[in-house]
Formats: sequence, C-alpha cells, structure tokens
Amino acid sequence: MNKKQIVNNEVGKILFILLFYSKLCLAINAQTTVSTEPSKRNVILEEYTGVNCTWCPDGHKIANELMAANSGHFLSINIHQGAFASTNPDYRTEFGDALASLSGLNSYPSGTINRHIFSGSNMALNRYDWEDCAKQIMAEDSYVNIAALSMLDVVSRELTVTVELYYTEDANVDVNNINVALLQNNILGPQTGMMMNPDQVVGNLYNHQHMLRHLITGQWGDEITEVFQGNFMFKTYNYLIPQHLRGVEFELIDLEIIVFVSEGQANIITGAKSEMLIINGKPVMKAFKEHETFSCDEEVVLCATVFNFTDSDVTSLEFKYTLDGGDEQTFFGDNGAIAPMATDIVYFSPISVISGEEHKIVATLTGYNDDEEIIGGIPFEINVQKTITNAMGDAFRLILATDRYASQNSFKFFDSNGNIILQDGGWSNLTFNGITPRQFVFLPPTSGCYKLEVYDTAGNGINSGNGDGYIEFYDIKNNLLFRNDGKFGYQANYYINVSQNSLIGNYKVENELIIFPNPVKDILTVETQLAIISVEIINLQGQKIIFTDKKEIDVSRLSSGVYLVFVNTNEGIVVNKVIKK
Repeated sequence: MNKKQIVNNEVGKILFILLFYSKLCLAINAQTTVSTEPSKRNVILEEYTGVNCTWCPDGHKIANELMAANSGHFLSINIHQGAFASTNPDYRTEFGDALASLSGLNSYPSGTINRHIFSGSNMALNRYDWEDCAKQIMAEDSYVNIAALSMLDVVSRELTVTVELYYTEDANVDVNNINVALLQNNILGPQTGMMMNPDQVVGNLYNHQHMLRHLITGQWGDEITEVFQGNFMFKTYNYLIPQHLRGVEFELIDLEIIVFVSEGQANIITGAKSEMLIINGKPVMKAFKEHETFSCDEEVVLCATVFNFTDSDVTSLEFKYTLDGGDEQTFFGDNGAIAPMATDIVYFSPISVISGEEHKIVATLTGYNDDEEIIGGIPFEINVQKTITNAMGDAFRLILATDRYASQNSFKFFDSNGNIILQDGGWSNLTFNGITPRQFVFLPPTSGCYKLEVYDTAGNGINSGNGDGYIEFYDIKNNLLFRNDGKFGYQANYYINVSQNSLIGNYKVENELIIFPNPVKDILTVETQLAIISVEIINLQGQKIIFTDKKEIDVSRLSSGVYLVFVNTNEGIVVNKVIKK
C-alpha cells in the first residue's frame, strides 16, 4: 500500500466514524433514524431449508416474490437445519435446531411468520400459507418501531450494529427482546431441485441468499424492560467477523443485517433491515463472464460485475487480463459513477479469438478512480469458445436428437439483432434411456449472421448416459455443416454466417420444372415433362405434411405459413420454398 492510499484510508475512516456517531447523536436527541410515527408491523419470515431438500428452492422463490412485492416490509431469513441440511458444505448454525424446535415444523420447506401461531399449536407454516399470513401481520399496528445503523471495517473485520427503538404505545408484555441476525447472500453451492428457482442458478451451482450465519444477540435476543409509550432507546452490539463458519467463508461484501423485536422467544412484533456503512473498503469484481453477442466476427466481448464496496463514487476502473497465458493487457473501464454499495457491469473491448478453439482469459481488477491501487484482487478465469460456420443457401436442416429427458431441452435461432426467428422445446420425456431425433427447417430471411442456442436445463447436455443425443446442421443439399456430440453442459452455441446463393430451387434440373402459384391458396401445381417419383411438403418443424406422386396437390387444409416442397424426379431433386396463404 502506498503512502497516498494509507492517508486516504485513514481520512476515510475518520470521516465515517464522524458520520456514524453524528447519526447516533442526532438519533439520541431527535430519533432521526427510527420513525416516531405509528406504523404497521413488518414481517420476518424464518424459512427452514436445506441443500438436499427438493422443494426448498420453490420456497425460496415464493419468499423472493413476497419480498419484491412488499419491499422493506417483508424480510426473509433462511435457516439451514435438520435432516436435509448436508454437512458438506455445512450451512448450519448453532441456533437452527432450537429455532426449529420452537416452530414445531414437521416438513421442509416450512417457515414461521413472525413466530406467530395462526392455527393449531405450531408456528410452522406450509410455503403456500406464507402470503396470507404475512398480509394479516402487515395489516396490524406495531407498538414499537425499530431501525439500525451498522458499520463494518473491512480491514479489522469489526462489525458495529446500533439498534434504535421507539415505542408509539405501551408494549403488551413487560419484557421485549432485541434480535440482531447476521445473514450472507450469494453463497454458491449445491442444491437439490435448484431448477424450481432458476433465477438463483449460476452454472451448475445454486446462489444461496439471506442465509443465517450468526445471531449477534444470542439465541433469543437481548432483553429490555423499558417498553412504555414515548420511550426512545438505542443499544450497540459489536462482533468480530471470523474468516469462515464451519468451513464456509464469510464474504464481507455479501453480509446483511436484520433486526427485530420479539416478546420473549416468540411473537416478533416488527423488524427492519440495517443500513450499512463501510470503512476501508474497495471495489470488488464479483463475476466475469462472456457477454451474449450475435456477431459472426472472430471476437468475444467479456463483462465484469463490479461491486463498489467503498464510501464514495467509483468513476473509473482498471483491469489486467491475459489471453491464453500471453502478455498482460490493460483495460480501463469507464461506465460513469458507481455509487457506494452499488453494482454495475463493465463491458470489455472486443477480444480477438480463433473460431472453434477454446481460449482461457484471466482478468483481475487492479485499480480505480485513476490512481487508487487495489492490492490482492482476486483473478477470475473464464474459458471461451466461439464456433463460426459459413453456410450457403436459403434453407437448412437442424437435427436435434434429444436423450431420455427431452423436457429439459429446447433451442432458439437468433438473427444479428438478437430477434428470435425459430424456436421449439421442451418435449415429452421417454420412459427409458434413448434418443428422439427431431428435424427442423431453418429459413434465414436474408444473408447475415445467425446464432443457434441449444439448452439443457439440467446442465449435462443431451449425451450423459440417458441416450447418445447429438446436434447436426445440414444445408439443403444434405451437406453436414457442423455436429455436436451432445456433451455441452447447460448451453451449446453456434454462429452461422449465411450467404444466400439460391441453393434452394432447381439446382439439378434447372428450368425443367416449375412450381406455382406462389403464394398458394388451394391447389399447388408442379409443371414438368420429367417423371415425378414423389412430392413432399415439409413444415418448419421438419414434419412431412404431404407425400404424393401427383402434379396437382390440394394444400387448402394447410395452415398459413412457409413450407418446403421437395420434388423427386427421374433426373434429380428440386426444392422450392412456398408460402401458403
């Protein structure tokens, strides 16, 4: 660390301490952080979950939707506990079992809404009951308001949480309990049933959110007895954050503080999320990945997600990166200001690659605000491969052979502007291991770049022991343009650079056969002196709709759209694109 950094860090720390304690002083005299106005109760959902619980991601999804619909008034705490909470990784805490015992749960996922018993004798609720019970709580008046201000020193790992209470009415009991819960977001790890909540799936891992890591005030909170109308009070709690808990690292930038007031062990009156002030922080690169593009140029665009873990705006960023272990390059990102505790995505300049080859790119965030150095930035590594195929013609065939679990598969064709021009899937599963070849006709409207994306939601492709699936792409002459063996993880990408040269048409018997009218409404006529062996009409899904040897074909029952007409004669095959009105 250079001298300028040391001075800036010390000045920043002093300013933050002054700000922090000035807020506290103002609060003591005027209750500026906690509201003094009567208010409704906020909801605290304590959700009991585990990495081996198939239906738990659906509970997470429901909780996320309730938080989004009731911003600031619905707060969720995920408690990993019980038989479904695996010990590797071990997301449990010392507090989960006692909380679960209090709830009376008998299935997972379950949750308590403000530790309230709504019916029967147990607090635990089925996930489908959370919304209605939460509405009941949020409709009720709270006799106390709560707010919190937290300060985190990144270097010392010291966390200070100051909780403020204001009683708008007398409490219903003689003693309340202040509870301070330390949560952590963005913990990547395993999760059974993760595709029930696809928004939290990252590659083949699950992005765990709002995970309970510690109860700073102990199992049942800190008791207070001055619980009468008009009373304002604040209490400060300190916690030195360890490097890890049960082998799972504490990431400081992903911490979250929830505070709430309860009547003893049960009946949470209300809660709030704490504001967080940071000392000695720095910008942090959270993710590094390939940005989706639709260009057939031999280049990729990468993007870095950066979190401003500082007390001031970040106006510029410096990255160092290498391509395939070569010379280190520098990229300066300037996206405008990133506010404190905010996230932005920085897009790199295009990096040249070779089509079909895998490249390794390693990038590190090394500086910010022109001259502030970042020491110890974590390097991010990504492997990229861009396969570009040159294709000539007006029509092409995609053969997608799905394995047993075809419901997991689908595909999309995009044009150079990212518009979808053909898509299909998922499909019905087989009852046994095997494949189902599916054929689709791809008709690019113009020359240009097109992108094919094939998906597998399970992340193991279409050739992983449940059938030897594959992807093949042909031109209309049946020339194989590319093939994928089906082992591609979550997604396979191909860029197709189309040059139209009228391969579709009378390429073997030119001028000896005419198909009319086009567009057609009722009768399609094939006029030729050649001997017709067969006429096939195929839709864009590759399905054979009509098969005949006649020269006049009734197409009146066909749906409106585009079809391919294959006329097999004694001198060759003629293919035409026909529009049905």
